[in-house]
Amino acid sequence: MDQDELRPGDTRTNWMPITEETLPTKEDADHNGAVMVWHVYSGMRFSDWRAVRSSRYNTHWARLPARPEGAETEAEALRKDMLQYGRDQYGKLLGGGFHPPSDASP
Repeated sequence: MDQDELRPGDTRTNWMPITEETLPTKEDADHNGAVMVWHVYSGMRFSDWRAVRSSRYNTHWARLPARPEGAETEAEALRKDMLQYGRDQYGKLLGGGFHPPSDASP
């Protein structure tokens, strides 16, 4: 197998130089608007697709790989927790109404 040939499950990414002709678009970003950027001093970082040129030390960008099949986004997990546990994103109990104290007599 050739060294540059991709294998199933290979996570190598196609890095694009940051130039006026190769800037990412909204379609290149993930569901949060993020792409990967290569920073000269700190390596791979995440960036909003509109901000890849925010640092002169960002030299390349790439699309993020697709999320794993069956994986949830933070919003999906939060929604499931809210339904399952009856709490909002801050841990506060959802619902209302009057609930008498447990020591109240009937």
